[in-house]
This record gives sequence, structure tokens and C-alpha cells, in this order.
Amino acid sequence: MAFGFWFFFSLFSVTAPGIAPVVDLDLNQDTYQFALEIGEQIYDWNVLARFVLPGESLPIRIVPKSTSNSKNYGWISSGGSLLDKGQTEKIWIAPQTPGLYPLIITNGSIKTINIFVMVPFENLKGSRLNGYLIGSYPKSPSPHPKLTKPKGFIEVTPEVENTPLSPNFTLKEFVCRQPSDYPKYLALKEELIIKLELLLAKIRNSGYQCSKLVVFSGYRPPRFNAGGGGGRHSAHIYGGAADIFIDEDNNGMIDDLNGDGRCNSKDSKILFDLANELDMEHPELVGGLGWYRSTSRIGPCIHIDVRGKPTRWRQ
Repeated sequence: MAFGFWFFFSLFSVTAPGIAPVVDLDLNQDTYQFALEIGEQIYDWNVLARFVLPGESLPIRIVPKSTSNSKNYGWISSGGSLLDKGQTEKIWIAPQTPGLYPLIITNGSIKTINIFVMVPFENLKGSRLNGYLIGSYPKSPSPHPKLTKPKGFIEVTPEVENTPLSPNFTLKEFVCRQPSDYPKYLALKEELIIKLELLLAKIRNSGYQCSKLVVFSGYRPPRFNAGGGGGRHSAHIYGGAADIFIDEDNNGMIDDLNGDGRCNSKDSKILFDLANELDMEHPELVGGLGWYRSTSRIGPCIHIDVRGKPTRWRQ
């Protein structure tokens, strides 16, 4: 696409049917950089995800990185409606049909918001949602300040399961490992993705080789969680937890992080300590933290969540 046409096109907010194309423009100079403010969170990422219900409003504001930043932004939506509040601020209204609706914002630099319209919780009939086994959520209130019964479930199909949720994590990584056909469903908190990205950055900054974190267990439906011996109010059933480790050699086990020639709980303790530091640095993301030795299901790893209060344990 010629730049002249793209510049003209970017003056307008556009709603296009289908999946919006990703336009490759080599225009990522500092003057084009911007962040996105959604709710109370500001994202510097070039790709992120949000999870909403049908008809829900999602306010989005552009935060320029430079006073010389171009004021001409293109808003390209693959569905839903965009309410205009100015060149740098819109309200996206979710359509009634669940699914993935990418929203692209650009002025040369490109940001993609992968918006998932969820299936409302009320659609869960008995223990199944469209045939997918979920089970029953506890009738007693959640003991976790920031984790409650999900408002809805993200529908996962082969077409969307590899969708990026952030620079280093995809939707598929958080899907429960229980055998099932498609569609699959999961609950997931945006705060968990933010915390995992921050932990990954902290691990790298501490000098450890880590191209990515392995998410061994993300969302666990209540029925699956109970079958594996999980707690009745496990943070996993609310989409707010992940069991993780580092596996750069792809052998299914945590790496030898302390260099003693062994892969054991001393290595998972290193991750535990880094995650504990992260909680102190980001109290808004504080949660439970578990340090695990090898079990019959998995080698040494840690549990991390965003329950809203500090809880620590070792198994």
C-alpha cells in the first residue's frame, strides 16, 4: 500500500467486515510511538487482548509518546461499533455474537487489540457449555478479593487458539488440558497476562535465559480441577492462575537455573523468589504464590495468581 493512500486512509475511523488486515509499514520512528489506555491500564505492547461481554463498552484512549507525534490515527475494526470521542479516544461497543474481533490502531506504528466477546456465564447449562465439560462453580462466595465467578467464557476454536494475547503469550497456552472437541472454553483475567509478562521481563533482567515461560496449567474448569485434587476455590477455576516453569531445552522439565547440574526444586525456588519480588513491586497484582517439587503430573514449577492478597505455600 502506498504511503500517500495510507495517510489519507488513516484520517478516518473505519469499521470493516471480517478480520482486519495487518498492514506492514516501515514507519516505526520514535515520533510515531504511542501507548493505549484501557480502563486503568496503560499498554506499551504492540499486541494485547481484552475480554468483554456482548454489548459491553470498551473505552480506549491513545497516549502519544511524543509531543511531535502525528495526530492522524487510523482505527480499523473488524466488528462491533466505534463511538467517536475524538481522534485519540473512542468507545468500542461489542457485538452480540461471541467471537474474536481484532481492532487495529495506527499512525505508522501499529497496535492490535484482540478483543474476545465472551459467551455469558448464564449460557452454562448444568455442567456443560455447548458440550464442553465445565462443572459447577462453588455456591459459596470466592475468598479471593479479586477473583470471582466468571462473567463469561472465551470460546476457543482452531481458527483463534493461536491468537496473541500479549507479546509473549497466546490463547492456546491457557486452555485446560482436558481431552475435548472444539469449541473449548476458558475464563481468563487480563491481570494474569500482565503479571506473567512482567515476570518474564524480570527473569530476563536477572540474567536467566528465558525465551518464554511454559504455562503448564492455566484455566481449569471446576470439574477438571476437582478431579486433580485442586482446592474448591482454586484461583485456576476463576482464570486468575498459571503453573509455570522455564524450559529452554524443551525436555519438559524446568531448566538448571542455579547451575548445580540438577533440575529440581532449588531451580523453582529461584522463580518463586523472583515472583515474590514482583508482588512487592506491583501490589496491584499481588496474589498467591506456590513453590512445587516434582509431582506425578509435572516437574518442579511455581504457581502464580492475581487473587488480590498475598498467600504463600510450598508442596
